[in-house]
Amino acid sequence: MTAGRIWSTEIPFDVRSVSVTRRDVRKVLADWGYGHAIDDVTLIISELVSNAVAHGAPAISLTLQVSGHILLGEVVDHGLDLPHLVNADDVAEHGRGLAMVRMMTCSLGWSRTPDGAKSVWFGYRLFEA
Repeated sequence: MTAGRIWSTEIPFDVRSVSVTRRDVRKVLADWGYGHAIDDVTLIISELVSNAVAHGAPAISLTLQVSGHILLGEVVDHGLDLPHLVNADDVAEHGRGLAMVRMMTCSLGWSRTPDGAKSVWFGYRLFEA
């Protein structure tokens, strides 16, 4: 395992950018030797970037960083509203994404950056400690 790996990208404020971001994340994780995490992490990233495009505002960025056994991810956008978890019932058409991300990750949260942007971050366990 190599510590200190970090990758960032700017994401166009366009729904089509979600698939491009998934492709880029797959390549980064494969290059870093974390092929076993590709499916989970691309699903997590898809949800967070989709939320940024649907509910946020430009500009959007994504950062991935390896810290020990954890992959840290952060999606930043300039939308006004912070996300919130909802209790979606069986017939709800929306509202399950963040709950799914929370189940797949070892940490999930959001906050404001010093410049007022919205930061949604997660930790994904790459290996059992």
